[in-house]
Amino acid sequence: MHLRQVLTLCAAVAAAGALAITPAAQANSPTGNDITTIQVNGSSTAGTVPTTGTFNGGTATFVALGYTATCSGGTAGGHVNRGPLTSGGTAFTFTTLSVTCNTWWGISATIALAPSCSVNVTMGNRWIANDNVHVSLPSGTIDTGLYTGAATQKVHNVLGSLVLPAPANHCVTVTLSSGTCKTYVQGNVNAEFDEAVKTVSGVQYQDLYLRGVGLSLYDQTASCLGMWAGNVTLNNIDFNITPGTIDFQ
Repeated sequence: MHLRQVLTLCAAVAAAGALAITPAAQANSPTGNDITTIQVNGSSTAGTVPTTGTFNGGTATFVALGYTATCSGGTAGGHVNRGPLTSGGTAFTFTTLSVTCNTWWGISATIALAPSCSVNVTMGNRWIANDNVHVSLPSGTIDTGLYTGAATQKVHNVLGSLVLPAPANHCVTVTLSSGTCKTYVQGNVNAEFDEAVKTVSGVQYQDLYLRGVGLSLYDQTASCLGMWAGNVTLNNIDFNITPGTIDFQ
């Protein structure tokens, strides 16, 4: 299967109009245990389930440039691994992932994964003690709420990491719209999956956030003039994810 990730830096587009959002009921029964299972739409039978996503907001800070780009569009596609999961294992694999952001000089850039590469999102194994997942009881309830860093916090996003391929593979290529400057992205960044279900225009979504430090640019060509280097910080990059209800248990 061809695997491709596209990140385009260009002029920001206008925000979409207001959409009707219906929250689901919230779970409040933490198990105090690690994640052992991913349930999708009520089924925990082992297998992969196609998943898609649309960009919902966020910014990216390019430290060497001293600039935070406002992002305004993008898509995601791949699958979620339904069934048994060892905490810290791969929960999602994305075959497409795109974000559109603005720059002050109007130059666009594209990041693409080579067909032989993969982009995984692991979930769990982020606390010393346990993941402290919830039991989705009564039926139809799910975890929700942003994680604030408290180890005793009971209701929070499921924590994980977006894992880019090893630098030696040069899988993630960044090419500017000028066509001459090229660099690469490496590293891992925090991922948080909010199990709260919302309904947008009749379709159920959940939020996948990418946020924090851990990504960096490397091996830029001479035509980049040394500008496309250093760290990249993702600030609440948010995707609305289907296929309905994904429950980490």
